Amino acid sequence: MSRKPIRNNTNEANHHKVLISHSRVLIAYNTLKKATKNAINLYNEIRLHVSLDYKTPNMVYLKTA
Repeated sequence: MSRKPIRNNTNEANHHKVLISHSRVLIAYNTLKKATKNAINLYNEIRLHVSLDYKTPNMVYLKTA
């Protein structure tokens, strides 16, 4: 059984594309994670809630704790 030689330059180029793709996903994931933390912080510590008598959830929680 004869096999064709592997084209190493093609394999290396594809591997490089995969690495770039993974790094973009990682960057996007980290950006989303940071944005989510900021949104939760805004909701719990900064934004005043009418239903909580214009207090933040953290203010109400710490007062009852």
